[in-house]
Amino acid sequence: MIRRLHSKDSISVLHFVNIFNDFWMEFYVTILKERVFLKNNLKLIEKLLKTQQLYALMEHDEIEGLMLIYRSKGFRPYLKLLCRTENNKDFIKYLKWNISDELFIKAKVNNPILKEFINIVTVRGIIRYFPKEDIKHNSICTIIGLRGKEILIKKNKSIIKETYHGSKELL
Repeated sequence: MIRRLHSKDSISVLHFVNIFNDFWMEFYVTILKERVFLKNNLKLIEKLLKTQQLYALMEHDEIEGLMLIYRSKGFRPYLKLLCRTENNKDFIKYLKWNISDELFIKAKVNNPILKEFINIVTVRGIIRYFPKEDIKHNSICTIIGLRGKEILIKKNKSIIKETYHGSKELL
């Protein structure tokens, strides 16, 4: 089950962030051009819970993964995920069914989350990136840029008809 978190969940979020191995080093927010990680930062977590959208994948009342939609004043909204690779699909389905806004994702090119948005193909030794399409052949995302080892993609706006909460029956 995926649910939005609130201020009362700050200790649970801190505990999860501190014990989870953020292998890709991508669960951070940018404040004044500085990357600030959430690990061991209760004040930042409390502030994010009050001002941003933070969602958790819950199993047996325990956090199994986090999804942050971070909107800095006047800047584009970014999606940040902190979960095991097998939980990516739950969050991506939740995004597609419940969040219509356009979101930006900046991730390392070999991060498994990108496989949910883009196809990575090698043609004659050159790596190419192509946006995935939905069943109506609409592009799910747009590739904005590739800079070194990172890629910036934009999840396109969508029209939401129903809601999805991570139920196992829909997987």
